[in-house]
Amino acid sequence: MPNLNVGFLVAAALLCAPAARGATCDPGYWLYNGECAKCTRTYYCPGDDARHLCPATDVDPDHVISYNSYSDDGIYRYQSLCRAMWKYDTFQVSCMYGVNGYTGHDPENTTKCMVDVFTCAAGYMCPWCNASGRYWIQDYHAAMAHERCTPAELGYYSPDGDVGRTACPAGMSTHTRTAASVDECDTLCPGGVSKIRTPRVFVPLWKKATTSKSLAVKINGTVCYGNLAAGAATGAINIRMDTGDYHLVY
Repeated sequence: MPNLNVGFLVAAALLCAPAARGATCDPGYWLYNGECAKCTRTYYCPGDDARHLCPATDVDPDHVISYNSYSDDGIYRYQSLCRAMWKYDTFQVSCMYGVNGYTGHDPENTTKCMVDVFTCAAGYMCPWCNASGRYWIQDYHAAMAHERCTPAELGYYSPDGDVGRTACPAGMSTHTRTAASVDECDTLCPGGVSKIRTPRVFVPLWKKATTSKSLAVKINGTVCYGNLAAGAATGAINIRMDTGDYHLVY
């Protein structure tokens, strides 16, 4: 006997479930003026000939902008299809109704809530987002605590308001992890070696020095520069000079 996909059979049984005993209309429809009318989006119709409003939440009701059912086929049969949406200045959160309501954690659903990020500050981007600025997370409280925007990182820039990031042109990088424009991209060493590396640390070599003191390195006839900051530093490449200790920086 072939193996059967139990999950598929259960889903199929739910989708094809008949109306409740004694009911006139199938799930997804309700009895209106003697006829079966399609359940509208702010309701769910479980097959008892009635339509039921999606339940409300008492969690931050001032920021709730809607309660809507969601279904791939546009038929709103179950309370679990209801979603609550909270809107904030830079993002919004939409969570499905589950065993613990809209905001509680559901261990069976790691994508219970959908986060839409509208904007990030200059030099920051949303690493979790897809191209439309959206990602999924396990519950409302996790969504609110989550770090939605992080530094664009070295070699990239992100203007104010952008959710994504853009790589610097070839042969260029940035001196910080939070560059806001292409103007902050600087030219790396053109001599064929663009970084100084140790087993755990690397720092770039630049075509021009941008700090008051720098390390000059001649590579294939080209002099390039490593930027220096005063003092020794843990986890950095340190250099001792006649004028004191320094460490290489971006």
